[in-house]
Amino acid sequence: MPALREAAAWTAETFGKIDILFANASIQALRPLLKMEGADWQDQIDVNLTSTCNAIRAVAPYLVKNGGGRIIVTSSTQGRHGTKYGTAYTASKWGIIGLMKSAALELGQIRNTESRSTRSSPVWSTPRSRAIGSDTRKRSMI
Repeated sequence: MPALREAAAWTAETFGKIDILFANASIQALRPLLKMEGADWQDQIDVNLTSTCNAIRAVAPYLVKNGGGRIIVTSSTQGRHGTKYGTAYTASKWGIIGLMKSAALELGQIRNTESRSTRSSPVWSTPRSRAIGSDTRKRSMI
């Protein structure tokens, strides 16, 4: 958190103000729920959800000071449905949506502050998707 706050302060000082935050962080490790290690869960929650929240916490004070701005975060289509072997990733992306809805309610009281969540669409040309191939039963893993 200190590094993010320092980066936000440097940005505001260097450029005069901060108008927008685009927080996009994501890792995914497919693990069966019953075989998942604690680190499998924690790494994905920390990178995908906690870092996004921390970025908002570091930058939002500058948007408030400006009287408004934009916050955009990236979730996933998996943030709208469950995914086999994707428990931690899916939970983190559902969390992003809840985080942004709550931030919008809180920060939306400030004139001209907009908070949005985008969902990325599936990309079928990844190494993981090529390994899955045309087996549509396995596509639910992506």
